[in-house]
Amino acid sequence: FLTGVIIVLFTIFAKTVAASNRNTALTDTEHQWVLDHPIIWVANETDWPPFDFAENGIEKGYAIDLIKLAANKVGLNCRFVNGYSWKQLLTMGRDRKIDLFPAIWKNEKREQFLLFTSPYIETPHILVVSEQETGIHKVDDLQGRTIASVKGYASTELLKKHFPSIQTIEVLS
Repeated sequence: FLTGVIIVLFTIFAKTVAASNRNTALTDTEHQWVLDHPIIWVANETDWPPFDFAENGIEKGYAIDLIKLAANKVGLNCRFVNGYSWKQLLTMGRDRKIDLFPAIWKNEKREQFLLFTSPYIETPHILVVSEQETGIHKVDDLQGRTIASVKGYASTELLKKHFPSIQTIEVLS
């Protein structure tokens, strides 16, 4: 089921972008798939603005707007699942209780239970340091230091894997 959701929904995204303001024409197979899957459960983070976040339980963000645009053009009914931690959302995805993650980093662990399309946006890894810290300009400058990184995020796993001499403290968000 998840395979079909991701493939069909991102095919619809591509067609939506290409079609711009006109109605999106689906193939007979795609149209039947939409009829057979009237509700799509979409993960919605609470704290990843501007892409994917919630305010007072209401889904918001660029990725959410894109999902809604595509879904509205083809008649899909999206239900956004928020109020959970990132780890809980991933578990729900693994358990097939969530059909779609609108903004997620690809890694080997996630490829075991999710299918990925090519990215619709790429975001760089960045370091945020105090203004008083003048000696850090690149990741290598962190060797032997301790940093905070979000538990369960792909960037945290990449940091641990590729820079083991950097001490990492995992935080919730």
